[in-house]
Amino acid sequence: MKNKFLLLLLLVAGSHFSFGQTSYHVYDSIYQSDYDYATTSWKISKRAYAYIANGCLHEDSFHTEEYDYLSSTWGPFSKDLYQYNGNNKITYAETMKYISGIYRGSSKLQYFYNGTNLTEYITQQWKTHLSAYRNTARNVYNYNNINKTDTFFAQTWDTVSNIWRPSTFTKYFYNADSTYSNSTTYKYFTHLSGYRIYSKSDYTYGGGLLNLTMNYNWDTLTTTWIKTSRKTYT
Repeated sequence: MKNKFLLLLLLVAGSHFSFGQTSYHVYDSIYQSDYDYATTSWKISKRAYAYIANGCLHEDSFHTEEYDYLSSTWGPFSKDLYQYNGNNKITYAETMKYISGIYRGSSKLQYFYNGTNLTEYITQQWKTHLSAYRNTARNVYNYNNINKTDTFFAQTWDTVSNIWRPSTFTKYFYNADSTYSNSTTYKYFTHLSGYRIYSKSDYTYGGGLLNLTMNYNWDTLTTTWIKTSRKTYT
């Protein structure tokens, strides 16, 4: 068993400051501790602080530091960069790791909208041998006539052909009150050149609130749904 296994996150109060017309809240507040089984004690490992402006993370806003027990000091570990559009919708998020004295690219997300509806986001990973980001995954969303998600397509990047390849797509169904009724996911099989039914989720409500999600996988041998997991909400 690894010595460090469990995580403990502590949130403490932050402070406010203003810059021009914008009010910021500074959270020097997220502390991560790992449980050391050798000493049977929690050991602090990381802390993070963020600048919140008008309800959004500031552009160069979320920094994580790592504690060095040899020098008893905090040092940089990573930082996250954010950008927003005029509707305060996130359009860009990048994580950079602190390596050999400088911040280096690690991962990046780009978000695209039709009005206020998220229609697509793309995940990229930094490739050192290319000195550039490379596509890894893309999610595409379509909406129905009540402005709810109708279908969701997941795709992966083919690094040989430099094209997006289908992975899964999910179809959502709704009750008369526009709450989720169920969703069905189809998986793409290359050798079949098409999607095949794969899994589904059923949603149950009580008093207008979601109280149960039941998940199933499709059994191709018996052509029946097999229960796999459930979530209860109280």
